Amino acid sequence: MRRGLSFRVRSDGRRFIQTVKSSGSNIGGLSKRGEWEIDVDSLEPRPELVPDPAVRARIGLVLPGGLKPLFETRIDRREIVAHEPQGDSLISLALDSGEVRAGSRTRPISEIEFELVRGQNASLYRMALEVLDVVPLRIEPRSKAARRYVLVSGEAAEWRK
Repeated sequence: MRRGLSFRVRSDGRRFIQTVKSSGSNIGGLSKRGEWEIDVDSLEPRPELVPDPAVRARIGLVLPGGLKPLFETRIDRREIVAHEPQGDSLISLALDSGEVRAGSRTRPISEIEFELVRGQNASLYRMALEVLDVVPLRIEPRSKAARRYVLVSGEAAEWRK
């Protein structure tokens, strides 16, 4: 976190996927972050396998066992990919439902993530407005990892801000 990175290893069925994300930027609810993924053989973090040498340097030296989980997220994800009718944009919509746990603290998770696969940023806003006609939504500018760190630090009142 101090280095502007989040590091996770998750399971997806029988696969284990290690991901590093940079803190990036957020303008008008639209987040842009660097993301590097690689398949690994277990939930054990392997920072030396991060494919980008500059990102590995930013992570720095990590001794075996030096990375410990701060929180665990259990998510049921439903995902669809939508084509925008009035353009050539392709948008991934993921509905995440579950909980995050940090020690004895837990918080529910219920969110929709819109990701632009191809096309114009305006397509994301149009799609979000269409969904907003059916479901009440609000934009969350913080990354999922940033919100999880709030839970770890014990700032429960900050969770919903």
